[in-house]
Amino acid sequence: MLFAGAGCGASGSKLHKMTGKVTLEGQPVEGAIVHYEPVVDDPTKSTGVHSAEGITGADGVYSLTTNTTNDGVAEGKYKVTITKTSKSSTDIQAPPAGTDMAKFYQEQMAKKMMNLKTEGGKRDVKAEESRLPLEYSDPQRTPWMVTVPTPDGKFDIPMKKSGGA
Repeated sequence: MLFAGAGCGASGSKLHKMTGKVTLEGQPVEGAIVHYEPVVDDPTKSTGVHSAEGITGADGVYSLTTNTTNDGVAEGKYKVTITKTSKSSTDIQAPPAGTDMAKFYQEQMAKKMMNLKTEGGKRDVKAEESRLPLEYSDPQRTPWMVTVPTPDGKFDIPMKKSGGA
């Protein structure tokens, strides 16, 4: 889910600040998770580039994080996915600037596991249903690709209820 695969950038890679605005039918989307997944041309070889994520605020704006809050993303080509469940905006908040993201994600996963234990291991499937067309959260179907760095350090994501770019 959200915290899997996030974290470390390639050692020594320069990170580029990256922000953007996520909208659905022109309206800002709050509490969405924006995930940049590196595109690998040859799956048998590692690029050394890791994914980055950001969480949208009330204005729909996100900033990407690889290692520490809002540090950016390494140069490269990425598939961009967006996830928002009914729990996203209430359970997940962007960490403060300078946060060690590996530790932050570890703590968030521990909280999530503790909640499952205290709830008898039952998931609230209805509360976890996607609030966006499913293609936006699927790396194989997402309509968005971006090459970092962009000229202005921005990548806006205008979504439609019907899906597509």
